[in-house]
Amino acid sequence: MISEPDIQELKNAVRGPVLLPGDAGFEQEVAGYNLAVVHRPDVAVGVTDAADVSAAMKWAAARRMPVGVQATGHGANQVMEHGLLMTTGRMQELDVDPARRTARVGAGVRWRQVIDAAVPHGLIGLNGSTTDAGVVGYTLGGGLPVLGRVFGFAADHVPSIDIATPDGQLRTVDARNEPELFGLLRGG
Repeated sequence: MISEPDIQELKNAVRGPVLLPGDAGFEQEVAGYNLAVVHRPDVAVGVTDAADVSAAMKWAAARRMPVGVQATGHGANQVMEHGLLMTTGRMQELDVDPARRTARVGAGVRWRQVIDAAVPHGLIGLNGSTTDAGVVGYTLGGGLPVLGRVFGFAADHVPSIDIATPDGQLRTVDARNEPELFGLLRGG
C-alpha cells in the first residue's frame, strides 16, 4: 500500500496524471491494445515528457518499486502486477527535419502521425504494415518495415535515443556516446 504523502509527492513531481486503482480514468489509463492483458499496477502515471519520466523513475527507485512502461499499448502481452506503470501516450513530440531526413518522435507517437508529417517533404518512415502502431515500440521491438528488403530494420536507422535509466537520469545514447547501450536498445 502506498501512503497518501508518497502519492502527493509523486503528484507534485510530475505534470501528468497520477492515478490509483479505483480512481476515475485508471482503467482507461492502464488499458492496452490487447484487451486480454489487464494491468494491475499500484499506481499509474501518464507521463508528458522526459522530466515526468525522470521524476517517476526516481520516485519508484526511492521506494524500490518495479516500473513498467506502456507506450501505445500494442506490446502489452504480459500482465503487470503491482509497481508503477508509466503510460507514454501523452508524449507527442514530433519534429521532421527534411534537410537531415530525420524525425524526432516522442514515446507516444504512432506511425500515422510520422507519415502525415513526413510525406509533404517527400519522405517516408520505415513503418510496418499498420500505421496505428507506436513508432518507438515498433522500431526498438524488432520491427521489419514494409520497405525492409531495401532498407533493412527500422532500428538500424535510429541515430540516437533519449532514455531515462532506472535511477531517473536522462541520457542521450548514440554510436559515440554509450555505444554498447545504444546497440542493446536497437536490438543488440
